[in-house]
Amino acid sequence: YYNRVVGLLERPKEKKLQHLKPEVLESVSARLTSEVPWPKFDETLGEYRDLTQLNSYDVIKNSQACFHLFEWLASSLLPEEERPPHFLDADLKAFQNREPFVGEPGTQLEVE
Repeated sequence: YYNRVVGLLERPKEKKLQHLKPEVLESVSARLTSEVPWPKFDETLGEYRDLTQLNSYDVIKNSQACFHLFEWLASSLLPEEERPPHFLDADLKAFQNREPFVGEPGTQLEVE
């Protein structure tokens, strides 16, 4: 399983967007810019919209919501001694040894 995941993560490094077939690139682009059924209040219109365009902010809010749901379920359903850890030593070591993020001092985005 680990090797399969690593393989999936390595593949994007080998490929560039220009290597994609035009119809695949068009499909990916359409999915990244599509609207999804996600009710959201529009301040300008003063009402809720049934569809929301995909965006990074909502993706991270959903990720954070999943984290909080997981934490709440674990703390509500399991005795403290049976709860999963908040992180693993491997996670902490990976974070400490991580590649710098784009935007951190001394880094730059490489564009071909």
